[in-house]
Amino acid sequence: RSSDLTIHGDALAQKIDTVTASIETIVSTLKRAGKVHIFLVTVPDWNVSIQMQVGFYDQTRRARVSDAVAAINKKL
Repeated sequence: RSSDLTIHGDALAQKIDTVTASIETIVSTLKRAGKVHIFLVTVPDWNVSIQMQVGFYDQTRRARVSDAVAAINKKL
């Protein structure tokens, strides 16, 4: 982590892996519970909303979040 509290490099990759693994664990646990129907949706990218663009005006940082969300969704 850097002093501006953002996640970079290996730490970001680890966070993406952790979020993905947590979702996979939830789905696996549900499957083991018996005959269940599972509907999995991707993680939404809130950066496309005008509220996020106004509240978080730094386009570069928003893009980093969007990239992380896309990476999680790709792994799912």
